[in-house]
Amino acid sequence: MKPIAPLTIAILISVTLLPLSAISQERPNPAIEAKAVALEIANSQASIRSEAELQQNLRSKSSPLHQLSPGAKERLIDSLVFTETGLGSMRTDDISRELSEQQIYELAKLFGVQFELPKLITPSVYDKEDQALYRLIQQPTTEGELQSCGGWPPSDSGCLEDGDVCVQMGGGRTCMPLPMNVCFSNCESSG
Repeated sequence: MKPIAPLTIAILISVTLLPLSAISQERPNPAIEAKAVALEIANSQASIRSEAELQQNLRSKSSPLHQLSPGAKERLIDSLVFTETGLGSMRTDDISRELSEQQIYELAKLFGVQFELPKLITPSVYDKEDQALYRLIQQPTTEGELQSCGGWPPSDSGCLEDGDVCVQMGGGRTCMPLPMNVCFSNCESSG
């Protein structure tokens, strides 16, 4: 596990302690900013954020990916969509059938998406660092659409739902419907 850099911790603390009176109407809600920072920290701690890092991880006999049956591992790997910022989407049906919740958490943490699979992972399996980040993600917001979706991340339609895949569209990426897949916050980017 990579240690969290002191600068990252300082930024995270300053975002969460920022008084509401210091926020202008053009600035996002501080709870939303804290959630974005927490997700960014999780992504920055990921061991696998590219195809090259995936191939390197697969060479390790202790990789959580090897806990899957050969067919399930092949389907998962074939479903992975990487963006310039990390994992954009992946298939989840096999991992939900073959792995325990703790194993799913370990696998998701490899990609920095452990907070984006709330239907498969509960906070009770998080390590100490992720417990702290999760508290930031769960801060109440005044944004009803975030709470109605059950958490983070938001999208133009309110939240990213199960059954989406990250695809290139025009000048950026977006999440499109595809059963048995989950689209992550790394997907929605420009360029």
